Amino acid sequence: MGFIGLKKPKEQLVKENISIGDKLLLPQNIQIENNHAMIFFIRHIGCPFAEATLKMINERVTLNPTIDYIIISHGNHDSYFSWLKIINIDKDIKHFIDSDRIFYGNAGLGFSSISHFLSFKPITGVLKLLLKGIKNRSAEGTRWQKAGTFLIKKDGTILWNHIPQYADELPSIDRALKVIEN
Repeated sequence: MGFIGLKKPKEQLVKENISIGDKLLLPQNIQIENNHAMIFFIRHIGCPFAEATLKMINERVTLNPTIDYIIISHGNHDSYFSWLKIINIDKDIKHFIDSDRIFYGNAGLGFSSISHFLSFKPITGVLKLLLKGIKNRSAEGTRWQKAGTFLIKKDGTILWNHIPQYADELPSIDRALKVIEN
């Protein structure tokens, strides 16, 4: 892992207008065992907002064992799993590395603007996380990649989604779970 800076790679093909009721296309080797799954597309390896999201998921897995939690990341496989060890993510969560960001694109997640991660709001968010011991770490992937969270049925139908306007806007698992309860 290393420093990824602000270099912008070629953007993947991105589907437009993905919304509730549509089907989310997932990699074939990801099997959903329960009736529902939460799919978390994280920004990049080493991102403090991705780390905060992973720690939130790590806490929730045992609270909601009837939901599959699936993290999709981009970057190098070995770097990703080394990062998980560093930040103490050890629960039974499914992981998929989407190096080419194909499934990010299928979920309508393309590149962000620079203000998405490098403006007052997200920088303030980084400082707040720093007080909790969450920080920028050796990075891999691209800072330009948008994150997104989807609650889906077993068949892939999207029931709820969260696409942050700024990088510091973490998904609310509780808000998503209320969709299932109603």
